[in-house]
Amino acid sequence: MVNHESRSVEERLAEVLQVVRELTRRIDEFGERLGALEVGSPRPPSPVAAAPPGEQLASAAAMMSWVGQSRVLQRIAMVSFVLVLALVLRTLTDSQWIGAGVGVAIGILYSGVLLALGAWLLLRHRRGQRVLPICGAILLCSVALEAHGRFKLISAETVNWILIADLLVAGAIGLRFRMGSIVSIAVLAPGVSALIIGFPNLRFPTAAALFLFANVVAHLARRVGRLQWLSWTTFTVTLCFWFLWSLKARVHLLRPESVPAIGLGVTWFVPWLVVFAVLYAGTAMKRALATPRGLDAFHSFLPTGNVMWAHSAAAAVLGPMTGGLTGLGTVALSAAATHVAFAALLWRRLRLHATGITSFTLAGAVALALAVPALVAESLLVEVVVLSAEAMGLAWFAAVCGSPGLRLCALTLQVVVGGLALFGGLYAAPPESLAASLGAALALAASGGWQYAHDRRHPSPEGSWFARVDPDRHAGILLLWTSALAIFGSMRLVLDRVLTVLDAGTPDAFQCGQSVILNGASIAMLAWGMRTRNRQVMVTAGLVAVAGGVKVLGSDLMSASGLPLVLAVFSFGLAAAAGSIVLGRLQRSGAGAHAAAGDDARRGP
Repeated sequence: MVNHESRSVEERLAEVLQVVRELTRRIDEFGERLGALEVGSPRPPSPVAAAPPGEQLASAAAMMSWVGQSRVLQRIAMVSFVLVLALVLRTLTDSQWIGAGVGVAIGILYSGVLLALGAWLLLRHRRGQRVLPICGAILLCSVALEAHGRFKLISAETVNWILIADLLVAGAIGLRFRMGSIVSIAVLAPGVSALIIGFPNLRFPTAAALFLFANVVAHLARRVGRLQWLSWTTFTVTLCFWFLWSLKARVHLLRPESVPAIGLGVTWFVPWLVVFAVLYAGTAMKRALATPRGLDAFHSFLPTGNVMWAHSAAAAVLGPMTGGLTGLGTVALSAAATHVAFAALLWRRLRLHATGITSFTLAGAVALALAVPALVAESLLVEVVVLSAEAMGLAWFAAVCGSPGLRLCALTLQVVVGGLALFGGLYAAPPESLAASLGAALALAASGGWQYAHDRRHPSPEGSWFARVDPDRHAGILLLWTSALAIFGSMRLVLDRVLTVLDAGTPDAFQCGQSVILNGASIAMLAWGMRTRNRQVMVTAGLVAVAGGVKVLGSDLMSASGLPLVLAVFSFGLAAAAGSIVLGRLQRSGAGAHAAAGDDARRGP
């Protein structure tokens, strides 16, 4: 008991002493501020509360521990020593102590030693020595570039082969020891260096071999870790290379005097293009079969991107080379069939592989759309018919496999075909062939109407992103508008031919006849919408009626006269009356429904 009381007294005494110290510190600080005010000098800033010494020591120890564990200083020192030796060699070469050829040879040998030494140290399980292979890969690229660009000792072909060797060796080291940093440098450094050499007059055939190996290594690097960005980067750089090659090859074929053939390798263009296209398609197919849960973003984009770039590059060169694109159209048709067949295979084997099915079906659809212009000259009519059928096929397959991506593709394709028909002049009067133009317009109208009805009968699966984005299926109205526009275009063509046959083809008759068509279509759609209780049809009918009214009141009354104008104004009156009747019935039915609901509420359960 005494000990407890004595300890409590000691603790209280310690607390009192602590309070006295705090009061003394505050009195001293107050005295300093008062003295500063008396002198007139600005008050010194109050000291910032510093962290306790224990926390400072702990943070410093944590920082030093991290630096030691990550071997940052060791790697910085190693890079410095490698750079010092390279600069000594560069200085000796610039000072002509040794010849340029000897300096380049020593530099290449030095880079090879760094790569070999780094691989040996990694085999000894010294994973911190990844700096040596990275330095060796970068140094070899710089030595090769300087030997070609500054000293003119080796040709661009030789530089490309050195870069290929650098890519393969460094890439093999990175893949063997599963180090993404080494793989990234092995792919990017030679690829960028290949574009720099002699830009824009590259040695394209050997550069194509380098980019082929770069894509292979980037594909294999996915097993190392999260290196999806490397696939995107490699694909983008490769497309830049192919764009440059196709552009220069096309200009050379059209104007040989403007672009030299040295290093261009036009005869190698098509073989290399086929190799790259097959490589990308095979990579995507292999990935789709290996990942039943779905493809990542890159491999989902790859089939369609591959079809688009390969076709555009081939069209740019094969056109002036062969004088036609019939062969390219046949190849594109085969590619479309291959992609669609593979999508069907995925559906049969992996029912839940929605991303792969969508990606390859879309790639097949794009290939088919690109094949039609290459196979048929002046192919607007054929293309409208083919793409309309393709849109229906996509919509049907989207409902079968429950793919919201295919549903969006089908809707987008139908709208694009409608725009193509409108701005391509399909509904222009008089057409060269009425039967063909009318058939294409009616096919487009039927395709849009069928897809609209199919979309309403087969909604998107609950929980899918399409159902979340558009739960009320408002996007389907675009299909309805496309079909209505195609019907108007068809009737416009018929009107022009009827007026020509009856020898009544005056400008007033044709102008007012289109107003009659619009107003009549609005009446028919109002009746259809009222019967089916379809709000989208009624909204479309209202828009058509507004268009007809604007045309009659704003254009026909100002520029037309006679019987055509009378018929146009009369048709607008009928459309307005029909709209009034329909709206009245809707209001009465709505009021009746509300009244019935009120009676039910009053009667109670």
